[in-house]
This record gives sequence, structure tokens and C-alpha cells, in this order.
Amino acid sequence: MEPEKVFINANILTLDENNNIAGSIAVSGNKIIQIYKEKNPDVAAMDLQSEPEVIDLGGKTVIPGFMDTHNHILAYAQLLDFVNCSSPLNRKIEDILQAIKAKVDLTKEGEWVQGFGYDDTMLEEKRHLTREELDRFAPNHPVAIAHISGHLAVVNSKALSLAGLEDNVEDPDAGYYGRDENGKLNGVLFESAAMQPVMNVLPVASKEQMIAQLGRAAKHYLAQGITTNTDAAVGMLGDPEKEIQVHTEAARQGLIQCVHVL
Repeated sequence: MEPEKVFINANILTLDENNNIAGSIAVSGNKIIQIYKEKNPDVAAMDLQSEPEVIDLGGKTVIPGFMDTHNHILAYAQLLDFVNCSSPLNRKIEDILQAIKAKVDLTKEGEWVQGFGYDDTMLEEKRHLTREELDRFAPNHPVAIAHISGHLAVVNSKALSLAGLEDNVEDPDAGYYGRDENGKLNGVLFESAAMQPVMNVLPVASKEQMIAQLGRAAKHYLAQGITTNTDAAVGMLGDPEKEIQVHTEAARQGLIQCVHVL
């Protein structure tokens, strides 16, 4: 095999049994076919039928791809369409509300706006958002924001209404509903049992949408150097057969360049 590309002037960590450090590599297709100790091998002197592309890495470090042993890539893929409510990206509740408002402005009235990753302990106010705050910025859109723990969420009045949750609802056995000083639901849902009524009315992505989302997520993984992903937790979104079809079809279409072990 002749090299199509030669990456030179690099700090290449081979991670072989002797932890050798190389200076350049030659690549054909998606395979490394030669490793050179020199940072600038004499490409012109190689007996080649065609001239390879030479890429100067300017001393940057090259390492083997990461193997992520526990990562639910399809769940991550869906978050790409949600509002990032995490901290320190968001320092205050107002920051999250403005991010929700920006998404609302791009979303058809009546359609869901979902967020993820908010952490009350990392916000300046050290408290949860409330339905009233969300209502101010999204009066005509149902809103649901998942907490970073995965054990609670906060929703607005529109979401509560769609889920059939009223102020006189009783707490489930394995969770409870947050309430204000007057006993009115404040929009905070604690544990899966309390979140389930809202989860039951959340929109479900089509297979085609999920395939596209998975393709985008795979690019994110590769950009961070993740080339192998295991424990994809197929079925955690509720439909194992559909999720298997999504993974296999995305791979068939060439949308997944990193290796998946379901």
C-alpha cells in the first residue's frame, strides 16, 4: 500500500510495548501504514507511483483513539437538539431562562422545548427553577428541563397541563411533586415516578430523525478523539427494536465512523 497522506513534524505517542515516540506517519485510506522516527522523512526519495499529500502538524501530539467504555450515544444525540442548561455555561437562573427564550423564539407555538443538565447547586441562587419563571418566557410552549442528576426535572404550566397534573394530585409512592407555600405545584418533579406523566407526553423522534441525530453525535465523538464506544444502552429510550434499527441503519449509511458495541 502506498501512502495517500504523510503527517510530518508531529509528536506521535505510539503506546507500543516500549512507549516509542515517533515523528511522522503515513496513511492510506483509514489505515496507518508506516511510522517514522524522523519528524521530516524524505518523502521525495520514497519510491512511490504517486505523490502523497504532506501535512505539517506543527509539533502537535497524535495519540490513538479513545475507547469510551460507558457512553449512551443515542441519548446524547438527542440532547443536541435540546437547550444546554448546564453550569458553568449558565451561572444564574436568568441565564437559563434566556437560553430557553432563545429556543422558544425558534420553535413553533405549542411545540415542546426541552433542556438538560441544570444543576441547582451550581447556580448563584442555589435553588431550582420554577414553573412561574418558565411561564414568563414560554407561556405558549410546553417546557421540560432535566436535572443533571437524572432524578428530577422542572416543567412549566403548559407541560403540567398536557401531563394531566393538577395542584390536587397526590404524590406517587417513589417520588413527589414540588409545591410552593400555598400547596400549588411549583413545576419541580422529584424522581422518575413523578416525572413519568410528563415523559408520557413528550414527543418521540422518528427513526429518520434519530438516524440523523446519531450521525451528528458520531462526528462530535470523533472530534474529541473517541473512536470506540461501548455500552450504548440500546433500549434505554423505550424501544429496543427501533433503537437497534437506528444504530444499524446509521452505520449502513456511513454516518457512524466510530466503532459501536451495543
